[in-house]
Amino acid sequence: MTKHNDRKKAIRARMAQTGEAYNAARRALDHERAEVAEVAERDWWRHAVVRLTRDVTTGSPYVDRPTHHRAGSVLTLWQTGRKDRPINTTQWTTSLDVDLMGFIPADAVEVVEVLEEMPPRLADPAEPMHARLARRWRRAMALVEHAAGDATATLSDRVMVHDHRQGVTRDVQTQVVRLHRGGGRPEPELLRLAADILEQVVRPGAGGYAWDVDSTRAAAAELRALADDPAQDGPDLTARLRAADTALSVALQADGMVGVDARLGPHERDQAQVRFGARLAAVIDAEQAARANG
Repeated sequence: MTKHNDRKKAIRARMAQTGEAYNAARRALDHERAEVAEVAERDWWRHAVVRLTRDVTTGSPYVDRPTHHRAGSVLTLWQTGRKDRPINTTQWTTSLDVDLMGFIPADAVEVVEVLEEMPPRLADPAEPMHARLARRWRRAMALVEHAAGDATATLSDRVMVHDHRQGVTRDVQTQVVRLHRGGGRPEPELLRLAADILEQVVRPGAGGYAWDVDSTRAAAAELRALADDPAQDGPDLTARLRAADTALSVALQADGMVGVDARLGPHERDQAQVRFGARLAAVIDAEQAARANG
């Protein structure tokens, strides 16, 4: 909030000095800052889960009505930039689709969890995707266990944590399929993570449904075998990864049915999203404290 107020003061000070209108003064200040900003050494992006520190309203020229987000809400946002252009991190966008893109100022955002990132500077290496996904999975499992052991957690709270875990599963599935379809081979660490997901999510009677546990366990075993023997390749690899893709879809359904059965209304989901933000931040704070003490 302090940065937001300082920015407003700077704009109004320029208006007083130049006689410019508010928007003209704002654009001029942004241009001046861009001239001294560091230049990106490569195309870059940042995809992150954030929590809003104040109420924000976003809109797009192509969307009929603006969207209001409450302070404390958890959103998934983007920052992007191009090589040889100034690095601008003053705002986030709600989508990469220009027709749906809304803008949120960086001073209204607290980054909770980075999902994917390519830094703008060559000196800053990109973290391997499998390492980032593994960390996100540990947090997702901690959230599910935290909600299960919390007597005050409501059904809508459980929907949020299962939706979050489902999102990590979907990203793991996407990486496994994308790497193989692109002619590459998923890293052993990614294959083992996919196996962990199948074993931890698809359990007998999960959510009150009868899942095909035997098939998912068999797919998990195949993934571990592939991870332990990187030399395996050929048509057999394709068939085994296709089976893993199908099994991961079952894991998505297992978590997704929690939300389907709950049938939350928009107001319930909005309130639960704010509580989920606090729960996620608490899990990450505990993780960081344990790392500092360990």
